[in-house]
Amino acid sequence: MAQQDYPVKPIRMIVPIVPGGSIDLFARRMSQRISESFGQPVIVENIAGAAGAIGATTVARAAPDGYTLMYCPVITVIGLQYVQKGVTYDPVRDFTPIMAAVEALTMIVAHPTAPGNDIRELIDYAKKYPGKLTFASAGVGSYFHLLGEILKRDTGTDILHVPYKGAPQALTDVATGQVHMTFISWAVGAPFIGRVKVMASMEKTRLPGAPNAPSLAEFIPGYEKLPSFFSFHGPAGIPRPILNRVHGELLKALNFPETRAWLDQNGSMPIGSTPEELATMQKKGMDAYAAAVKIAGVKPE
Repeated sequence: MAQQDYPVKPIRMIVPIVPGGSIDLFARRMSQRISESFGQPVIVENIAGAAGAIGATTVARAAPDGYTLMYCPVITVIGLQYVQKGVTYDPVRDFTPIMAAVEALTMIVAHPTAPGNDIRELIDYAKKYPGKLTFASAGVGSYFHLLGEILKRDTGTDILHVPYKGAPQALTDVATGQVHMTFISWAVGAPFIGRVKVMASMEKTRLPGAPNAPSLAEFIPGYEKLPSFFSFHGPAGIPRPILNRVHGELLKALNFPETRAWLDQNGSMPIGSTPEELATMQKKGMDAYAAAVKIAGVKPE
């Protein structure tokens, strides 16, 4: 199919989570923008289940003709294989990387009564009193669980992990003092500031909304956060002319002023990678997730 012939019918945009969250809302915003450019509907379809694996499998098995795309967290493509049994797709073999779109800003927050005013003081307490601090996560093997285990490794501390069934519940119990601390995205955690205190940014720099909280890079030399970007993919084998067209339209939509403003409001940074850059990011990310799962001692379930 020649590039000028694409698209001639509606395009599916698979989002492998339930509707309503920031991932889904961003996908719908981008889909609306590229629908206008393509002159064809781009229909967001939420296929949730198995932590995203069901939706990703649907995309992996689709025809590589540019009419089935996916927007998802990077862990859906490259990380689930390490923490979940029954993942049948291969991150490299079964997908065409299109664009790393967005990086979610992430932070460490704690209940106001937790020891210390920032991450340095909190870690000093953890070293002095092993096993006394607790951290909440969205579940065993979740992204925020792995972040906690990496922090424990990097700081030589013993902090008790308390798993929940989702990040909102974990954050709520930190805000009410049931657990000392948690790792959370800025988009989810910002409304709780005041009920929780920001202890650290997990980015390379401090967060604009919490300039007094140090970044972990200031505290831990060479610290690099486990990848948390969100990206667009298609089935393996999309012809290059179609891939170029899809990538070009997504990049234009990402750079649209209203899109940038929405990202600022939702604690995210635009990336806008090339397909080749995304492939490299995925390979590095796979190595990082494999190492993190080993550190955490998580077995696929």
